[in-house]
Amino acid sequence: MGFSAITKPSAAAGAPTAAGLTALLALARSDGASDGDTYTDTSTGRSYRFKNVGSGILLPGEWFGKVGGLKTQDSSKTSGGLCYLTIGDAEADLTARGWEFVGSPTAKTADNPLALDGSGGAQYMITSTAGTSTYSLATSEGVYIIARIKNDATHVGLTGGESRTFEISNGAKVMKASAGLSPSSLLQGRIDFGDTTANPHADQYVSGYGSSPPLLGANDGWIHMVMSDSSGVGMIERLDAFGQGIHLSYADADTTTVDQIMLFASSSGSACKTSYYEAFFFEVT
Repeated sequence: MGFSAITKPSAAAGAPTAAGLTALLALARSDGASDGDTYTDTSTGRSYRFKNVGSGILLPGEWFGKVGGLKTQDSSKTSGGLCYLTIGDAEADLTARGWEFVGSPTAKTADNPLALDGSGGAQYMITSTAGTSTYSLATSEGVYIIARIKNDATHVGLTGGESRTFEISNGAKVMKASAGLSPSSLLQGRIDFGDTTANPHADQYVSGYGSSPPLLGANDGWIHMVMSDSSGVGMIERLDAFGQGIHLSYADADTTTVDQIMLFASSSGSACKTSYYEAFFFEVT
């Protein structure tokens, strides 16, 4: 006896939908979504749940229940100094939450991304430059990042020190999401774990069958990243496409004495530029 057609019901049947996570997030914010509300991206079929923090953010359904609150960088600051950035922020909103700037980046204005451009020297945004931050990350905890970014410019031979898109550290280990690294050629928008060389981190590995490192190209796109605890594995994956992800064991990550979050374009004058549209940093315990 044969079977009739079998269908799997949507995990978010009846949920509001839009094509692409950027449009979906705008819909959720305009809806005044409540914590836990489900939304579906019609371009990928992924289901997201609304997390009511800051201006609100959609999290992949599988991560909604795994994260805690946003990390705090300075509890004396506006809204407790929560670690996030949105497209709607002006620079004054970011500094009011405790973010500090190094170098002279183009001023962040509402409805425009934060552009960090290394061609004129080091530029970055950081939780603290003077050890005054209340941000700290125990080795028994992790950080989950969801972000919309664009790697605007890079060049052949770019090192991990020049091209850190995100750097997360806990005083013992550091994981760096680096854009544009390649052992042989220019690959704008490719996101790897990086170290100090022009190559991706030697110990990273690609996740899944037939997959590859996240590659945004010249466009903006969504990634999520985990800085794992001391017994785990970190990852970077693209959210708006499938089969693009890499992992790095905590044990293989570089050592450091620094304990901070950094959004970063370049450590020296080189053609490296990254735009940050959205970035939320959650506790993972």
